[in-house]
Amino acid sequence: MVDFAQLRDAKLDELDGAWRSWRKLVEQLEQAEDIYRDKFLQGVRTSRWKGPDAEAALRTLVPEQERIRVASGDASSVAGVLNSAQSKFKAAQVKLLNYIGEAQMRYLKVGHDGSIDFPDALPSAYSDWDQLKKIAAGIQQQFVQALKEANAADQQIAAALRGLGPGILDAKNALAELRNDAKTAAQLAGFDPNNLPPKGTKTPQQVAAWWKSLPEEQRHLLMNAYPEKIGWLDGIPSEDRNEANRTRLAARINQLEEKGNNLTRYQHRDLERLRKLNNAISMYESKGQDVYLLGLDSTITTRSEYDKGNGSDGRAIVAFGKPDTAKHTGVYVPGTTENLDNFTGSMNRTFNLNQAASMLTGGPVSTVAWLGYDAPNNVLDHLLPGDAAVPGYAIRGGAQLGSFVDGLRVAQNDVGDAGSQMTLVGHSYGSTVIGEAALQHEGKLPVNDIVVAGSPGMHVAHAGDLGIGARHVWAEKAPGDIVPPAGKLFHGGWTLHGPQVPSDPGFGGNRLDTDGHGHSDYWNDYELTGRPDPDPYRFGTPGVSLEQQAKVVAGLHYDHDPTNDPARVNG
Repeated sequence: MVDFAQLRDAKLDELDGAWRSWRKLVEQLEQAEDIYRDKFLQGVRTSRWKGPDAEAALRTLVPEQERIRVASGDASSVAGVLNSAQSKFKAAQVKLLNYIGEAQMRYLKVGHDGSIDFPDALPSAYSDWDQLKKIAAGIQQQFVQALKEANAADQQIAAALRGLGPGILDAKNALAELRNDAKTAAQLAGFDPNNLPPKGTKTPQQVAAWWKSLPEEQRHLLMNAYPEKIGWLDGIPSEDRNEANRTRLAARINQLEEKGNNLTRYQHRDLERLRKLNNAISMYESKGQDVYLLGLDSTITTRSEYDKGNGSDGRAIVAFGKPDTAKHTGVYVPGTTENLDNFTGSMNRTFNLNQAASMLTGGPVSTVAWLGYDAPNNVLDHLLPGDAAVPGYAIRGGAQLGSFVDGLRVAQNDVGDAGSQMTLVGHSYGSTVIGEAALQHEGKLPVNDIVVAGSPGMHVAHAGDLGIGARHVWAEKAPGDIVPPAGKLFHGGWTLHGPQVPSDPGFGGNRLDTDGHGHSDYWNDYELTGRPDPDPYRFGTPGVSLEQQAKVVAGLHYDHDPTNDPARVNG
């Protein structure tokens, strides 16, 4: 318990020194994680060491990065608690000292224990002793209030610090515990989750400026305390989004597993798909991939998502390779029926595109599976995109995609990678979302190229209407793909000759050759036998459709070498 003399005489500079020491530790652990990830792990991933032994090594080495992250996160919680302690004790001490000074100005004597003694004679400033006694009583109440605030802070700080310690590194689900620790520290610091980011902070540029204004330990505190907020912020670095979303994934899995057999039908569904996502990320990482979880939401249910008690369709964003520093970035947008349950299929397509593009260029490549919108559950859901009862999926998704692309550009600019080539790749209704993103964006959508496969239409009549130049728009349509002709009445851009979709000659742009059949064979890779490779975590030889897309992502059409023309099949 804090008494009067302790609060009055407290040397809070020592508390400031402790905070600075923990803050320095956070910075050092962050540097250690950067070195471990970018130099050590990346060195193993890009080495010639391949096969089962290399994969076993990565299964051991990759989790160590999480341990460093947990240590850094908990250190940021300690730093946050100490910083809060400093401000709370300082406020209480200042109040106490101010009223001690007030008492002395009123000719009152303050004892070592906070008692107040009166002068021997009534000062001339007072008409009677009752007036002075009333003033003394008021000052005494302020002493009590300052001590009450100091003791409340003391209890809060002590409880928070008791909950922090090295034991978290051995916890079954360390990231879930990290979130609880961070929430306590963030609440002490006065952060309001309903005001993250602060009101008026809307664009990715504004978000980035706010984020950079925060001290490092506060950024980590917020990532871990409120990952559902921070993980979706367009404009902040991919590493920070990844850290927040990894915490959210672990915390949600832990929350559901703790319920045991008392899960609802929706919770069973959610646990199964989150485990599936987590396992897929772990498998890709064990195969040497650098994976970033840039968005995750499995709980928010809107009217359009709710389906007979099954809850949210879910959203997720996963990148192979770091988009902030990539020389070539491809963003894959899936279409109708896509949800978190089958998102690993989109991850596989994005992985294949990454591998195919990496074979064609020496620069770093990042490809992103972007399910950052609520995709239609079936074809009928999006036949009337302007229906007032169900707002258009593409209209909403287009705004979300535009914000995500802007956020990538902001993050790239912040690390000096402003010249990175960016390509949007849309499958089926995903191409419609891309069309809406281009239409809604204020000014030109900041991408270099757009590739669509099996597009039902992009809400524009000509490739030039997308704002990036018709020669930078590329379309694939495989034999037997019925979506383009079937969807054009609803999503095609209308002309005097009827609705146009990207694979129509009148749409303009470029046509890419394909080798598959139907609506889903645009991202196939093949074994040496010529059969499609059934292993989603292994990459064989790219098919024609995939290689054509990869050439666009790799920017080969910019070198003016006719043999690198994506619209031309070699041989």
